[in-house]
Amino acid sequence: MKLVALVLVLAVTSNSMALVARQAADVINQTAGSNSAAQVKAEVQKRGIGKQARVRVTLRNQIEVKGYVSQIDDASFQITTPKTQGVTTVAYADVKRVRGSGLSKAASIAIGIGVIAGVLILIAFLLPKGD
Repeated sequence: MKLVALVLVLAVTSNSMALVARQAADVINQTAGSNSAAQVKAEVQKRGIGKQARVRVTLRNQIEVKGYVSQIDDASFQITTPKTQGVTTVAYADVKRVRGSGLSKAASIAIGIGVIAGVLILIAFLLPKGD
């Protein structure tokens, strides 16, 4: 009986993690190519300025710039790299995608589902045998 419960839990968990990953990939693909300068500007302004406003910006030429937003202008913004204190000015039109420095929402959901599955498997093994 425990084996059947374990197989069912694993099947449901793997199915739901695959669904979450596929939906996250679809969202990323839809937003990655369709960011206009206005959307990028709004995203940068939402993050703010300062060392707490860490970002990873992917440019249209596939270069990735990491650091924090140190200045926001009308047509561009500046990213400062903390280690070297180098400043890179990026035009909104050149940006393909703006991301924060933490885990993505899909990764957080997948980790949560994995933890729940682990707990359910542990409970299935710890239940007293009814034989």
